Amino acid sequence: MLVVAFHQVQQLVLQATGFGKDVEVTAESVSEMLQAAKEILEVNADMSFIAWCTQLQGTLALATGEVEEAISFGEATIAAFEELQNGFGVAQGQYILGSAFIWQRKWEEGDELLRIALASYHKYSFRQGVAITHRILGMSCVLQWKLEDAIKEHTIAAETFEGMGDVAEAAMSMRHCSHVYVSMGQPLDAIRILFDVISSYELLGDKLRCAGCLLELGNWLDSVGLFQESLEQHLLGLQLCEDLNLEQAVAFFKCGAAGSLCKLAYSDPSDVNFEAGQEADRLLREVLLVFEHVDHLDPTLTVLTSPNPFGLTLEELRAGLKRDLAAAWMVSGREASESIKLAEEALAEFTDLDDKMEIATCKVILADIMVHDDDTRTQAMASMEEALTILKELELPKGSFVLELEEYHTRAT
Repeated sequence: MLVVAFHQVQQLVLQATGFGKDVEVTAESVSEMLQAAKEILEVNADMSFIAWCTQLQGTLALATGEVEEAISFGEATIAAFEELQNGFGVAQGQYILGSAFIWQRKWEEGDELLRIALASYHKYSFRQGVAITHRILGMSCVLQWKLEDAIKEHTIAAETFEGMGDVAEAAMSMRHCSHVYVSMGQPLDAIRILFDVISSYELLGDKLRCAGCLLELGNWLDSVGLFQESLEQHLLGLQLCEDLNLEQAVAFFKCGAAGSLCKLAYSDPSDVNFEAGQEADRLLREVLLVFEHVDHLDPTLTVLTSPNPFGLTLEELRAGLKRDLAAAWMVSGREASESIKLAEEALAEFTDLDDKMEIATCKVILADIMVHDDDTRTQAMASMEEALTILKELELPKGSFVLELEEYHTRAT
């Protein structure tokens, strides 16, 4: 029973971290199996297997986001293996407890425990543990905004995985590095790394993770003004997801392609490409249609977005699509009233979500549409005033677009 549970915990951990396929077992069923095994072992007073069972319970709790349980099992694992004088088992408990502390933002305690576990993993030549611990330390550094240190940790993790011949995990760690470079304002370094990561996934025949990297690559090419190249990456990813028959993933790429097309269409106000704008409008409408007719987000998107770091909900996604459609109000053949309706629907949804930044954005879009009509010009000015008030309350850094909005508002009035 315990061996079966061990393999099922491994499957669930891989699934939770973006690897492995969906498994038929659930965290609840595996937890029940572990508890049943533990009770049998306690009757026989088999302390070694009881300790192992406790460690598996902690690993499962950590993988499924049950942080308080992970802390409890981590502490119990350490105590059990200390009594058995098993240094490796103690390190496993320290890893569980340290990782749980990181998710609670207890940086000092978490990092210290992970460093102690890391030293033990080196002592016992447990290279997988070394690599995974460096990855968690890298994530901790990112959360603390120690970005240079994060690069070092993720690079060590990648090199360790590569030394083990684990191409998939090495690629994942380098993908983490690319995310950090973007946070550091170095998208060109991120782009360079991503091309290598995509090559690794192509070697493995992993179309889904290739697609995920193409999604990020398209976004980052877009951020440096390479809109045509960005569009090409989104279309490549779209094709991969069509091959995999993943409707929601295809929709994600259509959304990315629409963004690139909008940039191509409106980047030069003196030479608007209305054809590209219309194509972007068509794609966004198709995407909105997909997400308005589903009741949950496909878990596959977690793999595609590596994973979704912002906890994007279906409601936020729908509101964002309506906002983007409204923002492209200049598209040929669309009535202003339709764009206003889309912006107002997005505004209502973001108001329910209490997302101040998005509320302000929607008000700016409404003002931008209504200011061109004498009948709604006063309403437009009021909407802009409300947006500026919200943005000032958010205390955005100097150099943000708040100053540009103030200038725009001054000229308009």
